[in-house]
Amino acid sequence: MSFRLLNEGVCMRPIIEKGDHLEVLSNVQSYQVGDIVVLRIQGELIVHRIVDISRGPGDERFITKGDMMSRCDEPVDGNHIYGKVVTISKAKSGRKIDCTRLSRLFSIIAWLSLKCIRFEEFVRSSYGGQTSTSQRTETPFMKMWIKLFYILIGTAMELHNLKYPYDPKSLQKSSRKSST
Repeated sequence: MSFRLLNEGVCMRPIIEKGDHLEVLSNVQSYQVGDIVVLRIQGELIVHRIVDISRGPGDERFITKGDMMSRCDEPVDGNHIYGKVVTISKAKSGRKIDCTRLSRLFSIIAWLSLKCIRFEEFVRSSYGGQTSTSQRTETPFMKMWIKLFYILIGTAMELHNLKYPYDPKSLQKSSRKSST
């Protein structure tokens, strides 16, 4: 069984933009790292990527994160997940992206995202300080991750013959402006 959902957030950019329609498969037997899922956190429906799964005896917890977010969500159990995004219908171009064709790329993105967050936490703790949420998005590690993420998505979209909506040169210009 599946349902459609209109995406209203921006935390999964550039793969999912505001206004894109998502086809979500419910009653999924198992989820994998890299899957984009619809879940409920603090009473709100959100679309995030599974970046880690912890499995214990009779217990499975999922750690999710928006691709453009600077931290992971609190772990949730499977009861909080409503389903897996299987198709993204782009609002601007009308094109459909089959998420099953990109599952390998999605798992790499999840792995890199989690490693970048863990590395940043390690460096921050090594210097004995925590940073505020607003400062986290401006750290060199997060800037590096966002640039790498855009390159990965751009490459995947080119390989799948999709129109890539971002110019890498404009990304470089904007990152130079924000660092000064």
